[in-house]
Amino acid sequence: MAVATRLSELDVLVLSCAAREYQVEVTAHPQEAQRAVAARAWRRVPAKINMSISEDEFVTVGSKLESFGLATKVESGAPWEPPVFRPLKAGSRFIEYIQSAEGK
Repeated sequence: MAVATRLSELDVLVLSCAAREYQVEVTAHPQEAQRAVAARAWRRVPAKINMSISEDEFVTVGSKLESFGLATKVESGAPWEPPVFRPLKAGSRFIEYIQSAEGK
């Protein structure tokens, strides 16, 4: 619950969307390298959340989620590209917890 009070609505929205997109990618490409799967999923998030978000703000949200142990940065092998984050199982469990609490 302490984590929930420190995350903004945007943080939770990005995490939720990233978790969904990552699961779609993993299901569609189970044998592909994790970094490629994570990169495709993460890069779709800004368009999916239907909000205007700058690249800097998007990276900040990813870094914040990483600091709470809900996501991790994935090395893409291309230092000139913006960082990519992959939701962790803890992030997916957190989203499930938030969604179950909303129903109460």
